[in-house]
Amino acid sequence: MPSSDLIVLIIIVALGLGFDFINGFHDTANAIATSVATRVLTPGRAVLMAASMNVLGALTGTAARHPNASPPPTPMATSRTYTDDLERAQAFRFMLDDGYADSMAEASIRFVLSNPDISTALVGIASLEQLEQALAAAAKGPLPTEAGDKLQRTWDSFAN
Repeated sequence: MPSSDLIVLIIIVALGLGFDFINGFHDTANAIATSVATRVLTPGRAVLMAASMNVLGALTGTAARHPNASPPPTPMATSRTYTDDLERAQAFRFMLDDGYADSMAEASIRFVLSNPDISTALVGIASLEQLEQALAAAAKGPLPTEAGDKLQRTWDSFAN
């Protein structure tokens, strides 16, 4: 029979591995940990920012993954699959069609700038070109109020 010390060690390791496994499913926890721990953001604002950016991340409008990207994620919005999320994101194409932004990535960054409840955004950058695009989008400033109103109507339409 194993000693009680060994049993305690096995339980602690199992709990640690279990926690790590479960935490891996929750990107939000990983994304907001530093900003909440350093008190840059309140937990509520950090979760709002992470949730907004996760949904807006689907707005790139394509299932193609960058070579540095991880495997396709689990659903980010209210759909059952990532592909369904991408299809739902097409409702936001008006951002491009109506000239509010030149790309969905730009629209996402400018959306964050338009929202006074978000003070910090973690933008995924995989190349120098993407960094330059993100900086150019930020330089354009917040989205016009009209675009925000259309975004709200689009989100509201999903609830019906």
